Amino acid sequence: MDRFPSSPGTLPQIPPAGLLRPGVRTFALHERSQGRIWLVRPRPTGPAFAAWELHAAEVMLAHGLHDWAFGFGRGKRTLGTTRVRAGARHGTVRLSRHLIEAVGLDAPGRRTAATETEDVPADGPMRAPTGEGTGAVTDAVTDAVIEDTLLHEVAHAVAFLRHGRAAMNHGPLWRRVAREVGAAPRATCAAGPIAPAPWIMICQRCNHEVPLYRRPKHPPSAYRHKGCGGAMRLQPGPSRFASSRARRDARSS
Repeated sequence: MDRFPSSPGTLPQIPPAGLLRPGVRTFALHERSQGRIWLVRPRPTGPAFAAWELHAAEVMLAHGLHDWAFGFGRGKRTLGTTRVRAGARHGTVRLSRHLIEAVGLDAPGRRTAATETEDVPADGPMRAPTGEGTGAVTDAVTDAVIEDTLLHEVAHAVAFLRHGRAAMNHGPLWRRVAREVGAAPRATCAAGPIAPAPWIMICQRCNHEVPLYRRPKHPPSAYRHKGCGGAMRLQPGPSRFASSRARRDARSS
């Protein structure tokens, strides 16, 4: 049976100390005979988020992740993360809320497609590959991509429980676990990027474009293109162009 706090800040039981951190106000508790999963609150609204949260909790319990937590992150290039605090035995699995929104806010099952991935031997969370252009969302994001991302992060958690923190990278131990749980044993997914970049750095010599999700700390003149050495200039990405036009239209109406 699923049990939820009756009011914010009220927990039916106390979660493991490793899950308590600043910024998480409360949890909901998803409980089955195999164990329990702590659901991070607040959760984005919409039937898709509720459905994927329930599905993720069931998948995590099926792979022995009792007393772990699940939530939705804000990553735009990072599709999912698995975090375990130092000294803790339990951690938190997250899917990017932008990944869910890229498919649509209806309940999952509407779109399915095979997912393609590229083998990049790198540590860290599952990421969309870095490419050229403005970072526009592609139609490659489907329910199958979300499912593979979830299993990818579950594999990190299972590898941690079996082999320790050193096995949480994308090395041989993790790849073995990934195959076992049904995830593609690769570090990145070809579905990204999943949100348009608000800024673009453009080389004035070769016109190479570098999408940026944060405004650079230094003026564009302080940067040079790694490939040709050309000076860089900064311009707003498509999302900022659109928001600027919307503000102008609102003022003129």
